[in-house]
Amino acid sequence: MQSMRRSLQVVVPLVVVAAHALLLPVLAISLDQMFRRSEVNLFTSFVEDFSRRRALWLAHESLDASDRGLQEFLDSTMTEGAIVFAELIHDGRSIRATQVRSDVQWPASGPDAAYGYGVDHAFFVSKELTLRGRPATLRLGFDETVTDNQIRHARHLLLQSMVVYLLLTCLLAIWLSRKLSRPLVELRDKARHIASGDFARQLATTSTILEVTEMSAHLESMRREFVAVNDRLQRQLQAGIALEGRLRVKHRLEAVGTLAGGLAHEINNVLVPITLYTETALDDVAADHPARSNLERAQRACQRARNIIEKVLAFGRQVDVAPLRPIDLATAVEEGLRLFDALRPASVQLRTYIDEGCPLAIADPTMIVQVVINLCSNALHAMPPLGGLIEVGLRPARADEVQRAGLGRGEFVCLSVRDSGSGMDAATRERIFDPFFTTRPVGQGSGLGLSVIDGIVAALGGAIIVDTEVAQGATFTLLFPAAKPAAPVT
Repeated sequence: MQSMRRSLQVVVPLVVVAAHALLLPVLAISLDQMFRRSEVNLFTSFVEDFSRRRALWLAHESLDASDRGLQEFLDSTMTEGAIVFAELIHDGRSIRATQVRSDVQWPASGPDAAYGYGVDHAFFVSKELTLRGRPATLRLGFDETVTDNQIRHARHLLLQSMVVYLLLTCLLAIWLSRKLSRPLVELRDKARHIASGDFARQLATTSTILEVTEMSAHLESMRREFVAVNDRLQRQLQAGIALEGRLRVKHRLEAVGTLAGGLAHEINNVLVPITLYTETALDDVAADHPARSNLERAQRACQRARNIIEKVLAFGRQVDVAPLRPIDLATAVEEGLRLFDALRPASVQLRTYIDEGCPLAIADPTMIVQVVINLCSNALHAMPPLGGLIEVGLRPARADEVQRAGLGRGEFVCLSVRDSGSGMDAATRERIFDPFFTTRPVGQGSGLGLSVIDGIVAALGGAIIVDTEVAQGATFTLLFPAAKPAAPVT
């Protein structure tokens, strides 16, 4: 099938040339016959008119009818037109023009013939008339060579015209085929790019042919629809990938949280008697006893272990959560900032932006305070040695933030913490909520701060958005569901 296909640049000229190859011979023969018939008709009309006028003039009474006068009349006749033979038959005598060609004779068909063809391309005509009261016959022979030459010349001109016409027709066919094929080839090439996934190519054409431009417009409309559908599919695919990643992280954290909660309970069961025995020993040991300092170190270590266990239990959601109620997040955020401000060095600036129009949120004040302190502490540890800036903001959440976080419909309150620290790369960003993951040196961090924050936000029905780049700082955006206003009492 592929070998049977032909391009318009080949098909159109072939069809045009083939059609003209069939029609031009018929047209040429018709025109040749028409030229020949026209020349013959003109020639015979001329011969008839000339012979009639000469016969009338010869029969005119004022003409010298002597033999010499008739001879001069015939000689003058030979000088007009293409006359090769002139003879007058009168009283049984034959008077010929002196300039008559010797090789031209009256045809043997007989004197009764009004017209006749002789030799040497001569056409003979005889006219009956009355001269001196007696009948006479005027015989004239006309040269047909001129007419034949004119017909041959007309044939040459016709052939040349046909050749020029055929060439012009071929050029027109080639131009027309290119005029049609170039836009179609252009559309075909662009359609191939679109079929390969390159939707940026516009299906536009420079053709001025109405049908081609309309087809191009329809194809361009289809391409735009494909682009819109492809964009929607890409967005849905990206949203699905992001949701799948969040679900995978959530399931992993839930599994790790369950394991961490179980381990924390077991460790707490061992830690409780150690703490009790240490406190009892301190009560029994005097203040100046050498073992008292060691017991106090052991008591501080137990206290530190208890704090870690509380964080692990909070991460594993194994702690009892106080009943949630609508609270003013601004109050809890300000309390957390006040506690963090005592730990902030002078080289680190703290700015706050709290929108007084924020609605109430369903949360626990203690949890919010813990979230603020942990986020600000992480931002503090990310600062360069010369210090930096920490910005804390509280405002109503935007619709795009809610959609990006994958939350349902409703009103949310946004808590954001932005720092000008070192930022994080993509690999670190993927693991920041994993339990016990930390970028700090060994012994300087438990790796549970962000895990606890993630557990708290999830328990409150919110979500976390993290935006960060290396050397560009980080921004943590926390969304908490707003409290619905109470229905008015009627």
